[in-house]
Amino acid sequence: MGSLSLVSWNLFGLEPYQLDVRTEAACFALLLDDPPDIVCFQEVVDRTLQAHLKPHFSNAGYAHVVQPTDSEYYCAIFVKAPLRLVNAGLHPFPSSVMGRALLEARVDWDGTPVMVLTSHMESMREGGPARVEQLRQIAKRMGQHDGPAVFAGDTNLRDAEVKGLDLPGIKDAWENGGTPETRFTWKPWKGRAKARFDRIYINDRWSCSKFALGIGENVPSAGVPVSDHRKVRIELLT
Repeated sequence: MGSLSLVSWNLFGLEPYQLDVRTEAACFALLLDDPPDIVCFQEVVDRTLQAHLKPHFSNAGYAHVVQPTDSEYYCAIFVKAPLRLVNAGLHPFPSSVMGRALLEARVDWDGTPVMVLTSHMESMREGGPARVEQLRQIAKRMGQHDGPAVFAGDTNLRDAEVKGLDLPGIKDAWENGGTPETRFTWKPWKGRAKARFDRIYINDRWSCSKFALGIGENVPSAGVPVSDHRKVRIELLT
């Protein structure tokens, strides 16, 4: 049928340092050169949503859905016309002690129903069992959809937690189309640690033709990167 481009990005909204400048830089990085069809954001806060994301993306022709929550940070999905946002829902994770949930958008793609999911899954090392259960719930929901389905978000997953995990009909997009150079998506502003926290899963209606990480997204005036997470961009074929 064709291809769609999707970006997933944790914007580090809980870090107040130069938050407005960093978020503006994120918008420019996404919208000035080959805007993606779908964007899944994590760690959005009211300030970044109202002052930056909504104005810029609305003017660029995107519709959006935001996770309804009492938390100070949340997820958001933006879809670009001619994709049409049909409806949306929120599915709390029973295994979460942090109030984490799965944000879902149903999108019409020229008559094809597409499921788009995002989440900021359970954090911290001790959240491993909850993360694995959350991933199982995501895979189950994707498997129930009669059409293309994609999950993109900050999973906080460690490789050891998913090693050998059976997710029938679900593929890891990095394993499907990535390279060793695009493996690690998270690195703290200070320190040498790195991890593949940001992951994208697709059902068997898709294949991943390109998997890329953002580069050069530093903010010289702030002296830091836009986020401690790199943006992940994929091209999906169906």
